[in-house]
Amino acid sequence: MNLLKYPYFQFRGKKSIELGMIIRDGISFNLPESSLEFINVDGRNSDIIYDRGKYKDIEKIIPMSIYSNQEKTMAMQLREIAAWLYLDKVYSPLIISEYDEYYYQALGYSEISAKDKKRNWLDIDFIFKCQPFVFRHDGNEEREIKNNGVIINPEAFESLPVITF
Repeated sequence: MNLLKYPYFQFRGKKSIELGMIIRDGISFNLPESSLEFINVDGRNSDIIYDRGKYKDIEKIIPMSIYSNQEKTMAMQLREIAAWLYLDKVYSPLIISEYDEYYYQALGYSEISAKDKKRNWLDIDFIFKCQPFVFRHDGNEEREIKNNGVIINPEAFESLPVITF
């Protein structure tokens, strides 16, 4: 089966199709939850809202189909996939091929399980803990700004530049 025409994700320098994995339908888009504290005061209608000024991390669930490799058992493939996704405990760029102008800073961390219903493929959902925003690839490009130069953020969310001298 030629997997190159199907959607995939890239993580820690490797594409999921290299391990026989493609994205199934049903990928979800998550918006981060504001970190708010609601304080109930006796005698007052409505809570007082304290905004902590940040957003909570999100969980990104990526539904995948893993196709069996003729040279490896499914168990061997799953061990190789687990090592790729779960051994490093640092955030790394997670790129979805269909939306490759953006990436998540993600960490594979959650328990997963799948039933071996078919011998030639396995459907499984991988869960990543992601920082609350997606990042633009072109946002990583260094730019030289002259005196009185202007930087324009093309996104709706506030973002501060990294300034070096």
